[in-house]
Amino acid sequence: MIIKEVTFHSAGGSSIFEALIQRKTPSLTGFTVRIVIHKEIEPPASLGDPFLAACLVPCMFLNESLEVEAPVSSQLLAGINHIQGIFRNWHPKTLNRIQATATKITTVDAAQKQPLNSACFFSGGVDSWYSVLNPHNEIGTLVTVKGFDISYADVSIWSELAQSNRQIAQSSFTFLLICHFILIAIAI
Repeated sequence: MIIKEVTFHSAGGSSIFEALIQRKTPSLTGFTVRIVIHKEIEPPASLGDPFLAACLVPCMFLNESLEVEAPVSSQLLAGINHIQGIFRNWHPKTLNRIQATATKITTVDAAQKQPLNSACFFSGGVDSWYSVLNPHNEIGTLVTVKGFDISYADVSIWSELAQSNRQIAQSSFTFLLICHFILIAIAI
């Protein structure tokens, strides 16, 4: 799989990343992947990082190498074998180790590094609360995903959950990131 033509632009209150994803099989057409995040979240210094992360498991499933024609962080590339090992432990019969490469590798010097900020997926359930209230966790961001626990069709329940989680984030001095999970099936 090849990730190319990676672009970044801002529109309204969002930062938008797009890339063309192509299979190495010439008979298959490519498709565009779009990642939209809130403008308050700083985009990655290496624009290829989110696309490498998004395409890794599909490439492991297809047993196809992954080439990123965009900058990828040296830290992500250094950890890619470890990440694949974790995924293979979960699905050893269906996921294969693959080779991932990038045309440009970026590094961040110590002066540019930002302090790490842990995030926690937060649905409001028992497991979420345990993670947030555990004194060993220093969580700076709660992540609530529309489309995981609550269907897109349940507008009133989603509205209540989002409002409740906003209040929880404000009272715990954390940032709330609301994501929309949309899965589009693409014949591979």
